[in-house]
Amino acid sequence: PMNHAWFDQLRVTERGVKGASFPQVTLASGSVIAGAITGADQSGISLRAGGRVHLLSVPNVRGIAFDELTSAQAAARERGRAGVVLANGDFVDGELRSISPGRIAVSSVLFGNREYSAPGQAVALTLRSSGAVATTAWTVALRDGSKLRAKSVALRGESVIVEAALT
Repeated sequence: PMNHAWFDQLRVTERGVKGASFPQVTLASGSVIAGAITGADQSGISLRAGGRVHLLSVPNVRGIAFDELTSAQAAARERGRAGVVLANGDFVDGELRSISPGRIAVSSVLFGNREYSAPGQAVALTLRSSGAVATTAWTVALRDGSKLRAKSVALRGESVIVEAALT
């Protein structure tokens, strides 16, 4: 089926929206939500975005980017293992212990319990393998850098209604 949409003041860019907000949480669905992480542990992540607090379960989160990634850092993030991508390009295998404003803690078999400043020392965190992303009819890019993989998009008055799974 053919989809149609009309947008006012649309800007098409090669690399996405410049000046994106970080951190950006990538969900298993492929959606990316930019916002402030208010807390996290092995079971869930609390993210303030769009004027709301979203509670995301860790199994539904692929990873978190704390800053814009270079191509080498992005490649390290896509290895399919849980761990931390460091600013120098190194990848440290490990499981998430906690996130607090400006800090992440991971447990690594090789290095033990470690804490990193994020952003700063750590630029990204991978929680699970990337795997296949479900095909959706729409990808909606927001000004803050969020990208919602939407099942449907509709206009209601001056609002755009987007149906996307965030959990």
